Order: sequence, then structure tokens, then C-alpha cells
Amino acid sequence: MKKYLEKKGFEFDEIKEALDFLLDCQFVDDVKYTERYVNAGIEKRKSARKLTQELSQKGIAKDIISQYIQTNLTRDVSYENALAEAKKYMTKRNFGTEKTEMNKVMQRLAYLGYESSIVYKVASALRSNKDDEYIGDDY
Repeated sequence: MKKYLEKKGFEFDEIKEALDFLLDCQFVDDVKYTERYVNAGIEKRKSARKLTQELSQKGIAKDIISQYIQTNLTRDVSYENALAEAKKYMTKRNFGTEKTEMNKVMQRLAYLGYESSIVYKVASALRSNKDDEYIGDDY
């Protein structure tokens, strides 16, 4: 909000007064916003890295971001989201599990911001067709 008002040419005192009013009335709450944003991102299968980047660009403090990412986006949830994204990508392109096709799937997951350990775990599960048997072991 501050950046927006500065961009529109408002003076510092006017911006401070407006932000104080919004905070007093609880119209602006970074914690609640981050919580809703992370939950919506999980539903859209966004990676932790992508969510962190987007929230940082919106001016949310990194400690607030990391708190909600760590709480709500576990490695199991990330794995399930990455697996669903990989299956969707493979279906759209009529891919099988050949090496070149699987490399493209892995590149896509990395592009979406998934950690390399999750990308390799998904690729391994898809190659072995054991994605339903995943229990959430450490990686």
C-alpha cells in the first residue's frame, strides 16, 4: 500500500496517516493476508519458493512468510502438489516415462519452484509407478 501511494505522488505524512488508519481499522493485516495467500497457493499447487517470491514482491516480511510456509506447506504437501503438476503436464503432452520426456517433466517442476529433492522423488515415483505408495519418508 505504501509503495502504491508513493507511486501516486502522495506525501510521506499523508501516507503515514492513511496506513495508520488502515492498521487501526484492521483493513491491512499482513499476517492474515499471508495466511490466506499461502492457503490459496497450496490449493493452486504453488511451490514454497514461488509463494515466498510472490509474497516478498508484495512487501510481506520474510519472517511472516516463512512462518506460514513452514506451518502449512509441509514436504508431503509439496510432494503431492508436485506429483499432481507432473501428471497434469505429462497428460497434456501425452508423455510417457522415457528419459527425455521425464527430463522435461523435471525441468517443468524446477521451473515451478519445487525443490530438487522433491523433483527427483516425483520422477522416481513416476518411473516406478509407485506414486500411490508414497508415505513421506525423509529426502
